[in-house]
Amino acid sequence: FTQMIDNSIAKVEKVEEELRRSQLDASQLAQVPHRTLKQIEDIMNMTLIQSALASTDDQIKTQPVQLDRTNEIQNKAMDDGEMQVAEEQMWTKIQVQEHLIELIKDKFRLIRKCEDENAPFKKIYDVQKAANQESSQMKDAKRRMKQRCETDLKHIHDAIQKADLEDAEAMKRYAASKEKNERYVKENNE
Repeated sequence: FTQMIDNSIAKVEKVEEELRRSQLDASQLAQVPHRTLKQIEDIMNMTLIQSALASTDDQIKTQPVQLDRTNEIQNKAMDDGEMQVAEEQMWTKIQVQEHLIELIKDKFRLIRKCEDENAPFKKIYDVQKAANQESSQMKDAKRRMKQRCETDLKHIHDAIQKADLEDAEAMKRYAASKEKNERYVKENNE
């Protein structure tokens, strides 16, 4: 998970550097990671099932030990012929097992609660898909704009070359016409 965050930070820094060097409007691009970063923040704050179940699991682990101890006391009491103690231990075993059942019920309630709290994160794929589509659309729009600019620049360059050729031809015609007119003026003066 930390590798994903490190990669994301590196990519955002690279994009930020490229945007600083360019003259593009970055406001639209800044909106793309916003939803994803919000989702990551929510994920970081979500309740982990393991954390929620830790104390219940610890209590469940102690129950078999109590049952074993109760069984030992009950067996010793039966061997010694103390039926009242054996009966009390049987009731203790039932209480321990009832408590174990309650702990297991609590465990399922906690699991359900965590699932309900974490249900919004099932939409992570949708968020990632939407972010990818938005960034692809922006890239395509910028690519089309770049192509239009390059085409317009080519047209401008072609127009400049055409104007230069026309100017050169006009200068030749002017020079030829001037020379011709000077010849006529010279002939008329003679």
